[in-house]
Amino acid sequence: MHDTIMEEVDAQIRWPSLEEQEYWASLVNRKNPYVNGRWGFIDGKNYQVQKPSSIDLQNAYYNGWLHSTFVTGCFCFGADGTIIWGKHNCPGSWNDGEISRSFQEKLLREDINLPNSACRKATSW
Repeated sequence: MHDTIMEEVDAQIRWPSLEEQEYWASLVNRKNPYVNGRWGFIDGKNYQVQKPSSIDLQNAYYNGWLHSTFVTGCFCFGADGTIIWGKHNCPGSWNDGEISRSFQEKLLREDINLPNSACRKATSW
């Protein structure tokens, strides 16, 4: 089943081509002329879970800000709603910045992103 899904183009989660990035950036810019070079959106989501029986697991999944135990994840969507990146089932104590570190590193790569991309500039630290 995994091989079948990988062959189905509409079921793939993959990094957008430069042409897709340009098109999506134009869609975003058309909606808001002050926003340039942005082609997607990323956000995290928390899902409350029952408290694990192990105190160490409970500590890892406990989110002090929300005062409960969660699994969490982040997803990035292209401007047309295509899922291009995701990481899920992370301990609830992890923040969105840590979960999305590999996504941030991808944005810094010049070989797979638009030249002088505003997205790359925004994530350079």
